[in-house]
Amino acid sequence: MKKFFVLFFAVLMVSCSIEPSGKNHLSLATWNVQTFFDGKKDGCEYSEFKKGDNWSIEKYEVRLNRLCNVITQLDCDVIVLEELENEGIIYDISNRLAGNAWNQKKNWNYACFAKNPGSSIGCGILSRFELSDLKIHNLDIRTIENQPSMRPIMEVTINSGNKKVQLFVNHWKSKSGDAEESEIWRDLQENLLCSCINNLEEENPYFLICGDFNRDALEFRKTEKGIVNLRCGNYGCKDELLNSCWFDSDGNLIPGQGSYYYKDNWERIDHIFTSQNFVLENFEVFSNGEWCTEEGIPKSYKIFTGEGYSDHVPLKALLSYKE
Repeated sequence: MKKFFVLFFAVLMVSCSIEPSGKNHLSLATWNVQTFFDGKKDGCEYSEFKKGDNWSIEKYEVRLNRLCNVITQLDCDVIVLEELENEGIIYDISNRLAGNAWNQKKNWNYACFAKNPGSSIGCGILSRFELSDLKIHNLDIRTIENQPSMRPIMEVTINSGNKKVQLFVNHWKSKSGDAEESEIWRDLQENLLCSCINNLEEENPYFLICGDFNRDALEFRKTEKGIVNLRCGNYGCKDELLNSCWFDSDGNLIPGQGSYYYKDNWERIDHIFTSQNFVLENFEVFSNGEWCTEEGIPKSYKIFTGEGYSDHVPLKALLSYKE
């Protein structure tokens, strides 16, 4: 299922000229918000959300308000959220954000959402810039038995001032169960992403890639300068060289924490990649807030107590365009 829409409160704003970060800049955030289900039980929820009093509309409302508070503090032009149940949550988020906004140009007036039929969770995008041309890319592998359920790659155009930017949103197969067995599916999703980029019609296009890849920064193939070499397995396609926000210009990992804390270890499995015609002005693991501990560890959501936010930390980047 794929959905693309202008939020109803923003219909009169469609023709406005919006330049949130300036003509030459674009700010982007990505956050896995951890199994964010609405208050209704449709049958697709994870088991812990189906049980008795564990989950309710009231608990959803509390969690929704927390999420909107973090989005407001992120304050990016484009915000990508992984692990949303449905597009209704996007509407709920947008309505709350619009109700708290004094400056209409700072609203996220555009949004889209996608997930596969029968899936529990999908991905959503909020944007201050107009979005268009949403495409959904899926794997369909017939030569390997028992293909698992996977999220699609979303491709959408961000119409930011005088630039058109292609954004690819990813949520790759997790390592739950056997990490080595599931690696083939992440490899195939990498191939699919690379093919999508190869098929872009613009010459030297501006594009951004973000999401939860369930693959650490050090698990990607990279050059000596830290440029990620995205491998394409399809015949006739070229590999793609990407800038990764986790590496400095010398190819070293930036110091500090990762985006996901698991078994007392930091992992860098959430990513923002850019094409070579962007300049990274600033990158931040956004951990200085009530959604993390004083040590920057994410406060994961606990359904039994209703406490917490997510088991991931948001990432945000400020980018400028090379002319």
